[in-house]
Amino acid sequence: MSQSNVGDRRSFILTSGAVLAGATVCSGCSIFTSQAKPDIQRPATDGAFTLSAEEAGRLTAPGDTLRVTTPDGSMRIFLVRGQDGKLLALSMACTHWGSDVNYEAAKNQLVCPSHGSRFGLDGSVLEGPAGDPLDRYKVEEGFDGDGTPTGIRIILT
Repeated sequence: MSQSNVGDRRSFILTSGAVLAGATVCSGCSIFTSQAKPDIQRPATDGAFTLSAEEAGRLTAPGDTLRVTTPDGSMRIFLVRGQDGKLLALSMACTHWGSDVNYEAAKNQLVCPSHGSRFGLDGSVLEGPAGDPLDRYKVEEGFDGDGTPTGIRIILT
């Protein structure tokens, strides 16, 4: 084998290895983050998302969840009815790389599918690599005299 072929082979192997290493490192980069399909997609108006009585009715039992986003995806809110009956609104975006968190009912936690960060329903970090809590949003619920939901407003400011 000629010396130039050995050099070409070595160069190819080194370049291939560098590309593979770069792809592995970047597998957590934002272009590879996971974004879940929203249950409800609509623009925010006057600094809030407003859900109808029918949509609010999907959040009556502990563990019920809804994903609400703006059409451009700039606001991604995760709604979950806690075991205590309280409705919570948190950012869906993990504070580590931005992947959308999922609700793990068995542990009553939000979990990032990309790197395993875990969050309490108050948004606090339970397990990293995320270092910052999820953003929380104020929730206003409306009910009629029988306790039937009439709507939900999520305040974004």
